[in-house]
Amino acid sequence: MTIVGEGFGIIEGQFKTTSGVFNPTHGDDYHDNTVYMHPDSARYVEALVNIWKRAGPNFPKKENHIYSVKKLSDYIAQSGTK
Repeated sequence: MTIVGEGFGIIEGQFKTTSGVFNPTHGDDYHDNTVYMHPDSARYVEALVNIWKRAGPNFPKKENHIYSVKKLSDYIAQSGTK
C-alpha cells in the first residue's frame, strides 16, 4: 500500500502549501525536493478547503464528501480560484 501525504495549513485565515514534513521527497516518486506542495495538488486541496470553509461548522453533516477531479475543476472554474 502506498499513501501519499501533502502538507498544507491555514495560517491567519490564509491557505499555505509549505510543509517540511510532507512535501519534500522521502525516496518516492511523488514529491520533489522542495517544501512546497505541487501546484496541481495545491489547486485541488485549496478548492476543498474553500468548500469546507464555506460550509462552516456543519460541514460533516452537509455533504457526502466525495469530490471528483471534474467536480473540483468545475468549482475552481466557477469560483475564479487559480
